[in-house]
Amino acid sequence: MDLLANLDVVLEKFVTQKVVAAADQVDATGEFPKENIRAFLAAGLGGLLSSKDNGGAGGTIRDASKVVERIGRACGSTAMVVTMHYCGAQVIAILGDAIVLNARRGWVTSANNADVYVWSSRE
Repeated sequence: MDLLANLDVVLEKFVTQKVVAAADQVDATGEFPKENIRAFLAAGLGGLLSSKDNGGAGGTIRDASKVVERIGRACGSTAMVVTMHYCGAQVIAILGDAIVLNARRGWVTSANNADVYVWSSRE
């Protein structure tokens, strides 16, 4: 299935079947929305911004904004995690392994739930 051609349908199904159902519990407990993120990835939305050459959908920032905005109307916590995912994916796509950082300290948002880490730094 072509995700871009079916983005509205895939997105609405994901939000109505998964995100809405868990939103109250995520808000009440403050827990990381693991199940929502698993469903987000299973729906193919995680690769939205990745190039087709890398197995993604080849979507645009506008497409990602639509996804985040729709998810955010149902669950702000899930939308924040998705935003960070898309930001990280773009950094990796642009910089790849061109940078090596060595640091003595670091803070990673939701570190225990991440498979990949993205950093920000300055010289």
